[in-house]
Amino acid sequence: MAEKYFEELELFSQKCSELIINGGAHLTVIACHELYRFLYPYEPFERFVNCDPVEFITRKISSLNSWLESSLNFIKFYSVNRIDMSKNPMEKESIERATSNLYTDLWNRFSEDTFVKESFELLSNRIPPTIIEDAVKGKVVLDMGCGSGRYSIALALANAEKVYAIDLYEQSYRLAQRLADSRQLPIIFFEGSFHNLPFEDGSFDFVFCNGTLHHSTSIKQGLREYYRVLRYGGRGFLYLYATGGIFWETRIKMREIFKSIPYEFTKDMLKIMGLPYNRFVFLDTWYVPIETHTSRQELEDTFKELGFKFTKIISANIFDLDYALSENIKDASIMWGEGEHRYILEKG
Repeated sequence: MAEKYFEELELFSQKCSELIINGGAHLTVIACHELYRFLYPYEPFERFVNCDPVEFITRKISSLNSWLESSLNFIKFYSVNRIDMSKNPMEKESIERATSNLYTDLWNRFSEDTFVKESFELLSNRIPPTIIEDAVKGKVVLDMGCGSGRYSIALALANAEKVYAIDLYEQSYRLAQRLADSRQLPIIFFEGSFHNLPFEDGSFDFVFCNGTLHHSTSIKQGLREYYRVLRYGGRGFLYLYATGGIFWETRIKMREIFKSIPYEFTKDMLKIMGLPYNRFVFLDTWYVPIETHTSRQELEDTFKELGFKFTKIISANIFDLDYALSENIKDASIMWGEGEHRYILEKG
């Protein structure tokens, strides 16, 4: 069944490219959105649980290919509707600045509820409560690559004594800083690179690094810095993308497709489609400049080389890939490969 899916995926990519060339980029956005959201174990707006994922997604992509073919054959695209296919303006920036600009644009649309309630719920479901109680509460914490700063707020709400939050550009965490100041939360925000952290060795009891290193030029250098600033006996949380399976291969293919569609066009299309602001996973996936996928073996070899003790953990969120793999769903590894990497790390 997986072979059939990948045949359909190649056809899907070809038809999407034809549509873009012929002025139908808006239909490509619709088709990719419809396919990508059903790659996850759980689709909240459809209340859909993916319990037979490979069979389902193969039928889904086959149906979408029929729709794309009909669109190419029966819809007449007028030149007045064609979009400017000039390169995405983000490509003119450095990789670091382009990444920051992308996420800042996405995060700036978050509500206060997303920054506070949703972020704390996600944190609580992804880090075991015993770790939060023993390693976060009353401790000095680093949010390494804090991005929007919403998890910095969540860590403060988990009763960390103090949270140091660092990201490359202040624009990323500006809204979170204002929110933290208004609530008098113990968070200090810094501009700086997580490849060269401005902190002394062993400065932190707990280091939180969630989904940032795989968007950088070197995961290994980031982990070296992680290890350096963690105190002896200290612990931390790490999240990185994994590899393999239909999910990750489709994601890679879609990133190629969207190189031909300007970011602002796609953003406007998703807005017209009614996409909620906190569902930024589509624009994130399709446009972030760097996305590195790491195998479990490769990652754990790096941990050993750097001196980490490590424990792989499973998220309690039903839409996370590692949760789905833990549930023994039929053909789960074919669908989601190695899922996602979530680890508790210790320096000892």
